[in-house]
Amino acid sequence: ESFLTFPLRDVLNLNCWLATMRPPSLDSRGIRVEGKEPSAALTNLAIAIAKVGLNITCVTCTSPEIEDLAALLSSPEGIDDATEVANMLLDYATKLLGGEFLQVK
Repeated sequence: ESFLTFPLRDVLNLNCWLATMRPPSLDSRGIRVEGKEPSAALTNLAIAIAKVGLNITCVTCTSPEIEDLAALLSSPEGIDDATEVANMLLDYATKLLGGEFLQVK
């Protein structure tokens, strides 16, 4: 019924669209009751980063290790490792977004 009475002036307002969805059944702590279907969930989300390059320039360094770190991070191996870490972080974030974590009050 909320869809049928949706005002046309709010068609581009994401908050109005979200308000039309029925909330999940929550327990006293605000977590979705086990066994109840979620009202909305991400079922398939794929994000990947092709290449992460870190360009570090030391302006006034007091430690020679900082210059070594800058050289390591801008090397081909450093770029590969930074890309791998970035993709691992994205995988973790997508698992959080697709799980029951978001079905809370």
